[in-house]
Amino acid sequence: MKNYIFIFIICSFYLSRAQLSDDVLLMFNKSVQEYHNRNYQVALSLIDSVLLKAQNEHTYNLKGAILIAMDSAYSAELCFRKAIEFDSNSIEYRENLVQSLMRQKKFDESIDEINNIIKIDPEKSSTYYSRGVLHSEKKDYQKAIADFSAAINLSPKNPNYYQARAEMYYLIAEYQRALFDINQSIKLNPDQILNYRLRAFILSQLNNYKDALGDFNKYLQANPNDKDALLGRAIALYEMGKKIDAISDLDKVIEQNGFNENALLNRAAIYFELEMYERSLSDYEKVIQINPQNFNANFGLGEVHFEKNEFDKALTYYYKAIDISANNSNLFIKAGNAEYNLKNYSKAVENFSKALLINSNQPQVYFNRALAYKMIGQNENAINDFSEFIKIADSVPGLSSYIEKAEKEIQQLKSK
Repeated sequence: MKNYIFIFIICSFYLSRAQLSDDVLLMFNKSVQEYHNRNYQVALSLIDSVLLKAQNEHTYNLKGAILIAMDSAYSAELCFRKAIEFDSNSIEYRENLVQSLMRQKKFDESIDEINNIIKIDPEKSSTYYSRGVLHSEKKDYQKAIADFSAAINLSPKNPNYYQARAEMYYLIAEYQRALFDINQSIKLNPDQILNYRLRAFILSQLNNYKDALGDFNKYLQANPNDKDALLGRAIALYEMGKKIDAISDLDKVIEQNGFNENALLNRAAIYFELEMYERSLSDYEKVIQINPQNFNANFGLGEVHFEKNEFDKALTYYYKAIDISANNSNLFIKAGNAEYNLKNYSKAVENFSKALLINSNQPQVYFNRALAYKMIGQNENAINDFSEFIKIADSVPGLSSYIEKAEKEIQQLKSK
């Protein structure tokens, strides 16, 4: 989701007549001109000729700038370091050095160099912003927030700083703070369309799907092919009960990207809720073909086959899901129910027992296991489970009819 603007820009080249002869100065200026015209190879050839006669901060800085433009970040780094040797107090040269280090993803070295810049000029807000970007690249979000806050204190009218801090708050799930900052950014720059994208995701996390939908719509009018925004809008539509509209957005993602795991999984889940089981199966199976270990796809296939009364097939996928996530009590309950429907009562007991080992406070599981015990003639165990069910269920609303049934079952079992 990051869309930061990195502040440092290589901007000025200057030589006085006192430093160079007229012919070398002419060659230097010609190199600058070719650089600005983006004729980088010509510019490089000219500055190399200049460097044979004049080695100073200006000539090394220009060569570094040309090399950066030619994607030769390491060579550019060496040139900028040479320029700094001539003038260690130049913020421009150090900023350019940071650019070359960033291109090489040398984030720690970049931060060290920015620290040097701050020592020279501690009041420049863009420097703190840039260091915040580097901390965010390292996923050190708290330090990034501190830097973006420092930038805001120095330049409280810059919308980019609020947007950057909003994203950090979003990433650490501080959604109210994220919302405050992105609203500030939008207030300062209402034409920055990317802000509406971020606010839409923040609002979704706050369960404000109506306003999130408005922001997604505004952003997607300008960027209709953004798959993540389409997925986000699909979720907002789903949460608002607009399942068919949600499917439409998921269709667009899948059409544009061929295979998109999240889109297929979400569409399969909605098809399942709409009882469109064949379409749900198709989407889940597409995910399995690419990623056989996908938990949601295996579980989803188990659910679809269970609803179709295809209990053997349901078990195949429930057990695959258990292999992927063995500490999920719900999976063992599902497998136990499928085994029970297949009249594999001992296996049903085994699965219900595993579910209760993970979470013993599940009254319905005791009830189901009691029924399975009854079917294999273990009446004492069945009575114990029905009794445990009554003890737990008594404080759970909506289970009164089951309590009555459990009491009758106990009476019948004791009479045998």
